[in-house]
Amino acid sequence: MSVGPGVAKQLRGVLEDFPHVQHAFAYGSGVIVQPDLYDKSSTNKPMLDFIFAVDNPHEWHAQVCSRSAWQ
Repeated sequence: MSVGPGVAKQLRGVLEDFPHVQHAFAYGSGVIVQPDLYDKSSTNKPMLDFIFAVDNPHEWHAQVCSRSAWQ
């Protein structure tokens, strides 16, 4: 299943906030549009979840924790 170019660009933008990952998978209603799931008056927003595959999870996590935005 593929997503539109706008969604793909947004998802790649999220990855820029993290150290390098070998593979990333995104899922949820923020990736695959689900019509009428959220009406305009709702405070609920689409969900976006990622699964990252990295070579060294401990080193990757240490890099995430050392970034100022994450402290």
